[in-house]
Amino acid sequence: LRGDGVPADPASGLSWLRAAADLGHAGAQTNLGYAYETGLGVAADPAEAARLYRLAAAQGRPMAQHNLATLLQYGTGVPADVSEAARLYGLAAAQGLPAAQSALGALYLTGNQLTTLPPELGHLSALHVLIASDNQLTAVPPDLGRLSPLTWLNISRNQLASLPPEMG
Repeated sequence: LRGDGVPADPASGLSWLRAAADLGHAGAQTNLGYAYETGLGVAADPAEAARLYRLAAAQGRPMAQHNLATLLQYGTGVPADVSEAARLYGLAAAQGLPAAQSALGALYLTGNQLTTLPPELGHLSALHVLIASDNQLTAVPPDLGRLSPLTWLNISRNQLASLPPEMG
């Protein structure tokens, strides 16, 4: 695509990526997904990017897991699914992907019409910032109160009647 060591030829590069992706190559699926996500040599198509990332993520490709999680977190090309995004960030982070580790450190979920937070959030040991204001939350996972790195929690403007005892 970009011509690393050879003249740039985006059309030929995309053709090779498509062929490898069609054969199930997770790296090619990830790279082709990125092309569709960003419009690199193709018309931007976040739904196609998500489809390709999903294929590569199922094969354990950490960058695909991270990129799909980002699309799911923000509802780009796919319906928003914060629980699945957190799960995928966790899988990629466990494989050492710094971007996924960073994504798990701060989650911004403001204004997504959420009625619940995924219980998995209480197990994100690197989570230090969680902003979930302006939703429709009626409860928060009790384990959030046990996260010692969590230094900033904003759950204002929700429908919370009380907080779990673990949140002191």
